[in-house]
Amino acid sequence: MLAEEETYIAGTRDRVKTGFAVIFTAGMVFGVPANLLALHFFCRRASSTASNKRYMTLLYRVIILVDTFICLLVLPLVESSWRSGPTEDDRKRRSGAKDDNTLTQTEKDDEHSLPVLFGEPTICTIWGLLWNVLSVLSVYLVGILSFSRCQLLLRPLSTLNIFKPALLLSVLTVFIVVEKLVAHFSSSSLYDDVKYGFYKNMRVCYILSGSADSDYDLVQSVMFTVLLGLPVLPILGSFVVSVYKLQEAHKREKKLKSGETSKHREATITVILITGMYILCNTPVLVFYMYVWMGGNTCFFKSLSRLDEEDVCRNTDTKTKLVMSLVWVASYTLLVLINSSLNPVVYFTRITELRESLGKQRDVLLRRFRRGDSGVCKGGGEEVRDTRDENI
Repeated sequence: MLAEEETYIAGTRDRVKTGFAVIFTAGMVFGVPANLLALHFFCRRASSTASNKRYMTLLYRVIILVDTFICLLVLPLVESSWRSGPTEDDRKRRSGAKDDNTLTQTEKDDEHSLPVLFGEPTICTIWGLLWNVLSVLSVYLVGILSFSRCQLLLRPLSTLNIFKPALLLSVLTVFIVVEKLVAHFSSSSLYDDVKYGFYKNMRVCYILSGSADSDYDLVQSVMFTVLLGLPVLPILGSFVVSVYKLQEAHKREKKLKSGETSKHREATITVILITGMYILCNTPVLVFYMYVWMGGNTCFFKSLSRLDEEDVCRNTDTKTKLVMSLVWVASYTLLVLINSSLNPVVYFTRITELRESLGKQRDVLLRRFRRGDSGVCKGGGEEVRDTRDENI
């Protein structure tokens, strides 16, 4: 590689990495407290005899809890993206006290990009496993929410049961955890040298095979294509039906001036917005998995892990691989974070009780602050009484 091209690629990677770091930091700083406030609201929501309202409230609690953990898991990504690397003395000590002039550029880059959190194999493995599980659960939770709302629109008198969604989510969690642990610790030919590791070009901990002859990367792409692809048709179908029903309700609302229709309409809009944001933020990663699977292109992941770049990926120039790696990181982590951190914005703009609850809490805090009262958490507070649509 020419020195000019290497300098250009390194500069581009650093600029994009800085941009990612800013977004990761902003998403975590905003997303964690925003989701916690929304979770606090739904946890304090008054109990109701309406089973569908209990179902929806519980479902929102789980969705927000998963979004909160996703925003918290961004912390190692923030540290990895802002990581400035060790000093020259640290680099010399880690390379066996060699003189700095004898270090190759690759050694310098590897030492420079080694993060503290992702640099620990145990933390890397736990993070990668949690991210695999939570990112898939968030997709299925949105699918369940969208499908449940669609069911209520088509059959208003039906009763929703939380048992089936809970069973589905439990089976998914167990399946992903068991499969990844087997892949990580198994010694079979399929799982040859498969482990979670931090890869420079990906900037995340990901599970890949260290063997050029292993088909695990392709098998994993097929598995995640199926897992992420299964909810797509129900989600899109529910989305289309919800939009159609929303238009019908709007027409009836003009004729009947019905307040009850308006309540259902607001609940439907909330679900449509959450579903639409899911489609925008989660489609790219599914497209990537399909690209690797249908094209049999294991070179994509192997190039990201810097495995056999010259032999396996001889037909892919370095600039293209850089662009692909950056787009992959954006799809695999950045868009998932954006989705999780912006969901509370939808709740706040669409649920009047949430805005009123936050307004009351703000007023209470201001009054206590003016009185000099430090007991912010004294008292249990009042339950949130929801007088609006019981199915929101």
